[in-house]
Amino acid sequence: MHCSLGLLEEGKNIIVFAEDPSKKLSGVLCELRTGFIHVARLYYEKTRKAIQFLPIAVNRKVRGIRIGAPIRFDPSLPFPRERQRLKSELQSTIYALYHELENDLGN
Repeated sequence: MHCSLGLLEEGKNIIVFAEDPSKKLSGVLCELRTGFIHVARLYYEKTRKAIQFLPIAVNRKVRGIRIGAPIRFDPSLPFPRERQRLKSELQSTIYALYHELENDLGN
């Protein structure tokens, strides 16, 4: 976490592979682990800036990638509630993006 925090403080971006392969939500997506959201809280505490998460769907079947609209960390919410909100919103957005790719690029 400290390495990721340092990179963010340098203005760099990081990519997080948060899916837990042991917890399938569907044939498309696994449940997201939430440890990465702690970095958002730590970053806000140090910089007073809220980071944004970009949901990314990769659909191997149609050989496509789609990036969704940024989802911003909200430091005004109690952290347990915000962690659940981000997890839920990221999961549902990635799932929708995946199916959009199938509809747009599928046969």
